[in-house]
Amino acid sequence: MDKHYWKDAYQHLWETASKKEDFIKKLIEQETGYAVQLSGMGAGTSSYIKGNASDNNCEIGDADLYIPKADAYAEVTGPNIKMELSSALWFRPDKLRNAYRKLTSNIGKNHFLIHVQEVKGSRTTLIRVVHLNRDFFKRLIDKEFHLVCPVIRTRHEEYYEIPATSNVISTFQQLIKMIKTHEEKS
Repeated sequence: MDKHYWKDAYQHLWETASKKEDFIKKLIEQETGYAVQLSGMGAGTSSYIKGNASDNNCEIGDADLYIPKADAYAEVTGPNIKMELSSALWFRPDKLRNAYRKLTSNIGKNHFLIHVQEVKGSRTTLIRVVHLNRDFFKRLIDKEFHLVCPVIRTRHEEYYEIPATSNVISTFQQLIKMIKTHEEKS
């Protein structure tokens, strides 16, 4: 597969993704008072970056944000269409593999998925968080969360699906508490 295949397929959505990343970055900074850095390839920009992750000194699936004071990584994601509150959350396997590799190599003390979505039938922006800790990965390895393979815009894709009712899902305020609690123990 061409190393620009997925990049080219989703280029029209980069501005939307960049706005989500910036929104979450600013919210974390406001709520914690901590600096948040853009960290993944293309995070915070809608500019076209030639080459793949390794061509740009990045790893496939690197998180979008890094919070140095808490040594925490956060991937910002979510659908670009309004979804029902009860809809399952989907996460790309490369994002989970990257976090697992870092977690098991003691790179970063915390890893989070931050899922941002507009709720169908309202003007609500819902932010849900999954803490990618050892318990989460044990449950993933034990196949509690299934791989789904939808066709989106004529492309076959893969995501791990987490039910909206799963107890691995936290609120944004719980994320802020985890970040602050972790920093205080460091």
